[in-house]
Amino acid sequence: MTDDSERIKFTPRLLGDDGMPPWIPRLILLVFVGGLGFILTLGIVRVLRGFLILLLISFFLSTAFEPGVAYLAKRGWKRGAATGVLFLLVFVVGGTFLALMVPLIVDQTAKLIEQAPGYL
Repeated sequence: MTDDSERIKFTPRLLGDDGMPPWIPRLILLVFVGGLGFILTLGIVRVLRGFLILLLISFFLSTAFEPGVAYLAKRGWKRGAATGVLFLLVFVVGGTFLALMVPLIVDQTAKLIEQAPGYL
């Protein structure tokens, strides 16, 4: 066993010469740079918002149409023609759906408005 004179005195240095922990200036710099980067990123996203929305819609459509286009391309169709036919098909089916549903929704809304006083 060692006596007290041989023991190593461990005193951690928590404070710098100016009384502030040595890691605080770096922390302040990192927080400032991180905040500035966040604000700049928000500004860029705000400016490019419309473009990013179009990019997201385009990605969704290309992902949705790829199996159909690949199927038609395998059968000898050109990819451009297959894409055009699929777009036309989607517009025709969507238009038919709207043409069938809008009168029904208008009729149901009119009936709801007529019967609303009875519900209250």
